[in-house]
Amino acid sequence: LWQQAGRSGRRERPSLAVYVAFQGPLDQYSMKFPKTLFRCPIECCHIDAQNQQVMKQHLVCAALQHPLSLLPAEKYFCSSLSNGLMTLKNIGDLSFDPSLDSSSTIWSYIIGHEKMPSRGISIRAMESIRHGVIEMQWNEVLEETEKSKAFFQIYEGAVCIHQGKDYMVKELDISEKIALCYEANLYYYTKTRDYTDIELAKSACFCYAAAS
Repeated sequence: LWQQAGRSGRRERPSLAVYVAFQGPLDQYSMKFPKTLFRCPIECCHIDAQNQQVMKQHLVCAALQHPLSLLPAEKYFCSSLSNGLMTLKNIGDLSFDPSLDSSSTIWSYIIGHEKMPSRGISIRAMESIRHGVIEMQWNEVLEETEKSKAFFQIYEGAVCIHQGKDYMVKELDISEKIALCYEANLYYYTKTRDYTDIELAKSACFCYAAAS
């Protein structure tokens, strides 16, 4: 939120950021308790260094800047590091000198079809497979959506809002990984409803003893 709002004041001109809340629980909580949003300090960002998806993307970019040594890197990535390095080796992103023992192995990035691996990594999406939202008249890519969210956000008949303009999705092509849309003057937006049913299978009885 603060990163987006800060864009309006980059050129040192008078600016205004407007927060439009939707029906989600987080938005509604912020509307009910605005002080927690505007007066509290920005929270810390916690990243799981052993998350395989995050780690592999980070290692590729790090190896481009400086060859990786196994022992120092294990300090941050622990035991999951070896699996991540071998996976990147098998897909052709990293290489090492087999004449060295495993403790002194130096891993290097293989410059192939992508000289800058960071260009293939999205900071807004975890998944590598994404669907492009394409404006039909000018064949312009408006944005990209993760594969798992395509059926929830860019289905046929969905309304996408991009830079203040409304776009109606005409077709979602799963095989081509694209959603074709056109600009439309609409007075509504669309949002899928997600229903979750939870059935209690069994319950456990807990006993608490007070310490004297």
